[in-house]
Amino acid sequence: MVLAVDRLKGTPRTRELEAEEVAVVPLATPLLVGPGTMTTTILLSVELSERLGAVLGRSCLVAASLISAVAVYLTMRYSLRLVRVLGVNGVRALGRFMAVIIAASASEMILSVVR
Repeated sequence: MVLAVDRLKGTPRTRELEAEEVAVVPLATPLLVGPGTMTTTILLSVELSERLGAVLGRSCLVAASLISAVAVYLTMRYSLRLVRVLGVNGVRALGRFMAVIIAASASEMILSVVR
């Protein structure tokens, strides 16, 4: 939720780093399969199992995960072409749109836990 709100604000969160502070971190991996993904998968697994039954619910979750993995692969594979087609403003607009989606998803998760 915090990442989505920061992205919507559009304020840069960078600062100058000293040479001692620089580190290499594989940022894409935790964002693709990190705590948020794990939490979403667990919540959806429980919810789908209750609504559709254990086997069908988990089958739907596996199918959705595979579709998502293919979409992520294709997006990363053709990302340079997408940037050329969308342009700088298109990429920024898409980033803001995705931030709204992430914020809505985070809000839904918070509400499902509160209920």
